[in-house]
Amino acid sequence: MRFVLLIAILAPLISSASCTKSGGSQGGVKAVDDSEQQVVGAVAEKYQKKDLKACVGDARKIRESVKDPMNLGWVYYYEYKCLYELARYQEAFDLFKEVSGPKKSLLVFSLNNGIWMHSVAMELAFRLNDRQAVIDIADKALEIAKSQPDRVKMIEDNRKQMLEKLK
Repeated sequence: MRFVLLIAILAPLISSASCTKSGGSQGGVKAVDDSEQQVVGAVAEKYQKKDLKACVGDARKIRESVKDPMNLGWVYYYEYKCLYELARYQEAFDLFKEVSGPKKSLLVFSLNNGIWMHSVAMELAFRLNDRQAVIDIADKALEIAKSQPDRVKMIEDNRKQMLEKLK
C-alpha cells in the first residue's frame, strides 16, 4: 500500500527549530561561502541525475566541512531523499532521527521540505512497524504544517491509515 506523501516544491529557508515561510540572507549580509554552495550543488546534481548512491556517499563525505546551516540542511535533505528512494528505510529513518534530534539546531530546512521529511518519516516508521514513532512524527508534522490546512488533512489521513494497519 502506498501512502500519499507530502511532496512539495523546494523552498529556501526553514529552521528545524522553528519553521518559517520566507528565506533569504540575514540582515542583507551574504554569509554563505560560494565554494560551499558549489559542493552542495554537486550533491543536488547527483540527486537530479538519479545517481543516488553517489549522492549519499558525497553527502556523507562533506557533512563535516559544510558550516552554513542552510547548506547543511540541503546536504542532509538530499541524503535523506536518496536513502528513501534507494529503499534503505532504516538508514533514512535513523538519519531523520539524527536531524530532528542532535543535529536539529545546526540545520535549516524549508517549510515544505520539513513537512515532506516528516511525512516520509511517518511512512518509514510505518514500514519499520513502529506505531509510537508514527504517532510522534505525525504530531510534529501537524505542528509544522498548521498553517497549511490541505497538508494537515493529508497528514491526519495518512496517520489514521497507518495506525489502523499497525493495530
